[in-house]
Amino acid sequence: MLPGYKNIARVLISGSFLVQIAIAAYGQWIPCTRTLGDSSIVGLAHNEVSLFAASSLNGIIRTDDFGITWTVADTGLSSITLAGIVSPLDYLVVSTTTAGFFYSDDDGNQWIPFNEGVTNLMITSLADFGDHIYAGSDSGRLFVLPPYGDAWFERNIPITDDPVKAVLKLDQKLIAGTFHDFFYSNDDGLNWRYGSSGMITNELLTMYGANHQIFAGTRYGGIFSSNDYGITWEEMNHGLTSLYIPCITGIDSVIFAATIGAGVYYSTDCGSSWKPANEGLNASNINMISVFPPYLIAGSDTNGIWKRPLSDFGLNGMDHFSKGRWTVYPNPSDGVMVISDSEKATIPCSIDIFDLAGKTLFNRYVIPDPSGKTFLQLPLKPGSYLMKIRSTGRTLSIPLMILR
Repeated sequence: MLPGYKNIARVLISGSFLVQIAIAAYGQWIPCTRTLGDSSIVGLAHNEVSLFAASSLNGIIRTDDFGITWTVADTGLSSITLAGIVSPLDYLVVSTTTAGFFYSDDDGNQWIPFNEGVTNLMITSLADFGDHIYAGSDSGRLFVLPPYGDAWFERNIPITDDPVKAVLKLDQKLIAGTFHDFFYSNDDGLNWRYGSSGMITNELLTMYGANHQIFAGTRYGGIFSSNDYGITWEEMNHGLTSLYIPCITGIDSVIFAATIGAGVYYSTDCGSSWKPANEGLNASNINMISVFPPYLIAGSDTNGIWKRPLSDFGLNGMDHFSKGRWTVYPNPSDGVMVISDSEKATIPCSIDIFDLAGKTLFNRYVIPDPSGKTFLQLPLKPGSYLMKIRSTGRTLSIPLMILR
């Protein structure tokens, strides 16, 4: 059985780190890794502490400080071509083009083969929705891994033998796309129905879903949208200068598209129009994009990994930095804020706040109230800071902004 593990937060408290995470308007992309040789980024995933990148030639690399420093984390993956990576719970799963799946429960320090129940080791798509993982293979086979499962369950699409290029879970429907065809299931893959056939003539590469709407990225056909779970499609390419779309993601009302040849685009009107977002981005071929608050992360073909503050797109990415037990709100704040423990624990914790030079400006030892909440009134000037919360076995560091 896949074990869980206790996340141990690793945060580099240094002046350079604090300068990097302050999200005062940069207005452009910032390089995280300038080059990985000829290796392409094929997957991005994160937990509440670390960002993981899967590269085609260099295995898995991990950063705990938003891309300032990186650690190779690929023991057990040598000479294996990676295809994707996900982090659904307290572990990681990578897919490969020839060896199926591997998992790690120690932040990628050790990888273990995990192919129980898998009948095709050539994996063509990988996605996690909630606490389940879905993976497609090159012969119409779909595999599902439940939370901490000890084996994959096969959910074949009996009406196709084509590779499953993308999988999406939207509104309790499971949607699978092959090269040109779409299928949907109302019972998590036990039974399948045709969605559409041949409406998208270009090869499907990716799918993203939000607000009952599906976006499909294709090779040289651009972006298509469906409001009926893949039965009918509409072309959505206004503003795009490249129609090669390997990845689409989004947050709130903003959708991001990675392109081959034209960098990153974004839309604020449900895909009706697209605008370039390439200021400072020294890479035109972008394979992967991912939201890792407070940043948007882009993985390129040969020019490394880049980050850009979500605030550049009118998003307050810090509002989404609450994947663990602690949530800090409001953020930005006028100095009055709440730290809430989702498990309503009343375990004492220490709170430290640092300025951009690493100087401690605030330190307090607190005991949450019976509802698990701690109320703070911070005597800080307007600006960007780092807040670090610590209690037994847990540490969380988040960017903090004070506005008056």
